[in-house]
Amino acid sequence: MSIKSKIQQFKKSFLALSKSQKKYLFVAFVIAIGIKFIPLSNYLSQTFSLMFHELGHAVTAWSFGHFAVPRFDMMNGGGVTDIYERSMFISVVIFVFIIANIFYIKNRADSYTMKKTWIIVVIFLVLFFTDLHYSLISFMGKGGELLFCFLLGWYALFQMRQKHQPKIILYLILSAILWINSLEDSLKLIFNDEVKTKYIGGIKQTMGGDPFTNDLVKLSDSSGLSIDFFNYLLIFVSFWTLYKIVTFAQTPTFTKKDFIAYLHRLSVTLLNQVKNTTSSRNQKLKGGRREKIRSNKTVKRKHQSKRD
Repeated sequence: MSIKSKIQQFKKSFLALSKSQKKYLFVAFVIAIGIKFIPLSNYLSQTFSLMFHELGHAVTAWSFGHFAVPRFDMMNGGGVTDIYERSMFISVVIFVFIIANIFYIKNRADSYTMKKTWIIVVIFLVLFFTDLHYSLISFMGKGGELLFCFLLGWYALFQMRQKHQPKIILYLILSAILWINSLEDSLKLIFNDEVKTKYIGGIKQTMGGDPFTNDLVKLSDSSGLSIDFFNYLLIFVSFWTLYKIVTFAQTPTFTKKDFIAYLHRLSVTLLNQVKNTTSSRNQKLKGGRREKIRSNKTVKRKHQSKRD
């Protein structure tokens, strides 16, 4: 689809929003922008973004089998995610989950969906068995902010079709805060030389030692691409996130009950596959034994006929 068609789809989806959805979406962004002008609330909003930033690193690291612990570190820049060597247990869980999904999709989807699934699996395996996944872990700090922005915004907008609880409105405001903070950070790093120089210099540790290297600097060093490239990419992703929040507003979200039911279906699919594989092997073994018994009987008959 072209950019023009995407814009038309965005307009169509936005017009399809209810009055309350439009109103609270506007209010959420006004509040998120207003927060930037009050030092204390701005600090709290940045701390909130930092929490999802570190969680983005950690979730991505877990996905590739690493044990990771996200934590606040206000003395050294705000936050850090400790990433350790691969855990055999986490890696096994990840691969069992992938295999279960492959069988689950295979039993329910068409060939086109299955092809897309295999492409995703191949990309994951390439990332898993190379150092490229470290680059993705670095990117998913800022990328994680936008991912959680989408999840919060999608959930809040969809729920607003029927409910207007303070909790749901708060989720939409928090989604807007993540979006505004992400966009502001990228724009500052592109157009503010002082901020950019400080960012490239790293985060100095209060206890001494080498400064922590920031995520986009790591990506720039490993890929050879400029920091500006990744900031422009993040700006594109931020507007893509907003586009998806609006276009998904009428699509039911994945609730806790749905997630539990999904895990149950996955486990049933995997158990059935194991049973089928085991029974087919047993049948083959039985068939092999029968063939052996038949061949032994044939040999005995031949020996008997020779004696006669």
